[in-house]
Amino acid sequence: MSDLVNNPPHYKAPNGLEAIDVIEGFGLGFHRGNAVKYILRAGKKGEATQDIRKAAWYVARDLERMAGELPQPSGVLAQYRLCYLATPYSKYKAGINTAFAEAARIAAMLLTTGVRVYSPIAHTHPLAIYGNLDPLDHTIWLPFDEAMMEAADCLIVARMDGWDESYGVKHEIEFFAKEKKPIIHIDPVTVKIVPWQAPMQAEAV
Repeated sequence: MSDLVNNPPHYKAPNGLEAIDVIEGFGLGFHRGNAVKYILRAGKKGEATQDIRKAAWYVARDLERMAGELPQPSGVLAQYRLCYLATPYSKYKAGINTAFAEAARIAAMLLTTGVRVYSPIAHTHPLAIYGNLDPLDHTIWLPFDEAMMEAADCLIVARMDGWDESYGVKHEIEFFAKEKKPIIHIDPVTVKIVPWQAPMQAEAV
């Protein structure tokens, strides 16, 4: 049986060399160490493209750190009292547990840059798992989600794999469009705003 804590197989080469050995051997530190970690495990745990994009994010972050130009809170997102984060769940190819972890990571990144954000997936997934509720029963979750959408000032859509196939994300976009609230798309790795134009909604970013 694999030891997922001390010797996770997705960080181990066929010859027994582990990612941590490379990182510590070269003294790579946090940013470069994480970049190497994600490159070495690409395709072994979830989507390879997601890991490569994470590695690229850490490399870019390290370059910005060295240049003394760490990104500041987005003026567009930080102006809102509360932002609602839309991410895919059941349509995420790596599964709902990974979808939860990614939603929590993105929400945390936004929060640390000064964006007041609420993630329905990060909030309700633990309730479903530990409260023995059906995580896919929309009759349970939609009423609460809609109450939070009513309270939010804008919608942030993280373009994770499957976002454009997600029933939940589609519902959230339609809700905010109907209410004429801003809809802003972001890259799920860098959390930077990406261009998007909704049909019949010129105000959307």
